[in-house]
Amino acid sequence: MPDLSPLDRAIRAARRGHTVAAQRLLDAVLADTPDDELALSWRARVTEDPAEKAGLLTRIVGLNAANRWAADELARLGDVAPAAPPRRTGLADAGRRTQTLHHLQCPNCGGQIDLHPDRGIKAAACTHCGSVLDLTGGQAEIIGRFKKQFKPIQDILPGAEGTFEGERHLVTGWLRYKGWDDESSWQWDEWQLVSDTGAVRYLSYSREEGFLLQTPIRPTPKVSRRGIELPDGRVPFSEVSPSSIIGMAGELTWRPRLDETLQVGEAKRKGVHYSAELTASEVEVVGGSKLTPLAVWSALGRDDKVAALKAKEERAKARRQSAARLARLCGLAAILFGVAGWLVSGMEGKVVFEESATSDVEAIVLPSDFTEKAVVRYDTLALGPIRLSGKALTAEVRATLPVGPPLSLFTNVAFVGTGGEPILTTPMPTLEGPAGTPTTATSLYPRAPGSQRLRSGDAFDVVLLVEREWRGGPGSVTAWSEPAIIPFTVTLREVWVPGPFWGALAVALLLGAVLFLFSRSGPR
Repeated sequence: MPDLSPLDRAIRAARRGHTVAAQRLLDAVLADTPDDELALSWRARVTEDPAEKAGLLTRIVGLNAANRWAADELARLGDVAPAAPPRRTGLADAGRRTQTLHHLQCPNCGGQIDLHPDRGIKAAACTHCGSVLDLTGGQAEIIGRFKKQFKPIQDILPGAEGTFEGERHLVTGWLRYKGWDDESSWQWDEWQLVSDTGAVRYLSYSREEGFLLQTPIRPTPKVSRRGIELPDGRVPFSEVSPSSIIGMAGELTWRPRLDETLQVGEAKRKGVHYSAELTASEVEVVGGSKLTPLAVWSALGRDDKVAALKAKEERAKARRQSAARLARLCGLAAILFGVAGWLVSGMEGKVVFEESATSDVEAIVLPSDFTEKAVVRYDTLALGPIRLSGKALTAEVRATLPVGPPLSLFTNVAFVGTGGEPILTTPMPTLEGPAGTPTTATSLYPRAPGSQRLRSGDAFDVVLLVEREWRGGPGSVTAWSEPAIIPFTVTLREVWVPGPFWGALAVALLLGAVLFLFSRSGPR
């Protein structure tokens, strides 16, 4: 790829919308060449301060009165007073070190490599061919080459600046690591940060852990298979795996071991994350804590990323608030369904059919030794026609048992189709009770699995099926010594079934619980 000058990099950053980075790069160009008309033009484009823009445009028109763009932009600003240009004192900005930038020609491809010798650089990577150079000797020595070019997972490139732990840092280099075990492999990124005072820190990122900011621990603690031996006790490893460097960009303050497999151990205690990298001859231990993406992008001055994160958080907050409102509505709906089910279950329903009939019971006597079998008699009592509306029905059978020995009656309310369709029956609870006392059995139609449901407009004849049973027992006789008549009354009612309300109540409660848990997730 062609070599880019500092001005070219600034223009590329501006065109990609990286306003803060473009301003910083253009300020550096204008510090060396304050009358660069192109740099002034781009600096005027990326500023949001009308006074600063007016000052920059005024300088452009002063350098080149024929620059129509600058004159038109200045006229468009109207009466905005131009800001005074920055004074050139020869001193670095307060709290910042003046950056010394040297250039090195790659011995492999001849491409230009930018170096910061005042940061203690010992190795650098060529962005053109992927060669990695050792700078500790008198001449740059190629110690390896990456055939595959990687890009950082996060948009942090060497040369960026940021403030971490109260100090200004330069992102000098970036590394891509690959770890593996018997079952899988994974990757993570690591950026080396060097502060204006020379302090080294490492910013790492993985999709599982997020951002970590760690500092080398000095003096380097002892590392064993069991963990890291710190002054306040051992921190055991949670994971140890082989790893290697598979990508690099920028500069490093140490010589990377590209031809060696590292052993990387991870440990954690009281919110502090520790990492130990071991080679055959070296050990490096770092420790630090997690950083939120918002904290990282704020430290790096990436207003675009900060704005995007805040907008994302606002959208997530709005979704959680909507979920909370929906959870409350589900709770209200559950209450309404519960009340409706309770009310429906207590409603008697509208009577749509009621007829009476009698069943004659003949006299029968069973011998006392009659124990194996019973004598069963059936009656079929035709009650009359009915045309249904399609609503659910309850069938109620009332009967008064005759005076005599205890007797149980089994009844079914049957619907016989007028066109000869099969008989549809509703099993009823057993009719039993004291003799001479009215008793009632009620059932919801249809109940039997697989039975045909009644449809609106269906016409049927209602029939009552009566089953009577006499059974003997040891030392006793169950019998009717005289004929008897059993009166029956069958009542059909259209009713609301509470089952769907209970089902809706359960669904509303479940959905409300899920929405409530979602509304409580994430930052408040």
